[in-house]
Amino acid sequence: IPLELHFHLQIRRYIVKHQIRRLLMSAVLNQDYSECIKACQVCVIECEICLSAMIGAESPNDCPLCCYECIEACNLCLRALARDSQFAKQYCELCVRLCEWCEEECAHHSMDCCQRCAKSCQECIKQCSALLH
Repeated sequence: IPLELHFHLQIRRYIVKHQIRRLLMSAVLNQDYSECIKACQVCVIECEICLSAMIGAESPNDCPLCCYECIEACNLCLRALARDSQFAKQYCELCVRLCEWCEEECAHHSMDCCQRCAKSCQECIKQCSALLH
């Protein structure tokens, strides 16, 4: 990744991290959902970064397509959880399935953005799965 893009991505992560912290502290959320919401938000950011870095790059698998799908699923899930939807578990199930796919695809790439994406997918899988049991 070019140095300029690297700094841009670091600044973006910092800003989003603090936005997430403020949202979680100010919103009235079901406390059981807060860790899952946070994991989904981080996953969205890391997938966006991976998607941006991988667009146009050679890929032997479904990265970056999986990132796009994962972003959509995580956004749906965190919004459903934030409103305490009666379908929250179904959204979590979908999120887990797409994060598993994205994690598997991105883990095959050695680029830092792909590895960070895969790691954030793992955490999202863990947090969403915890709500299913």
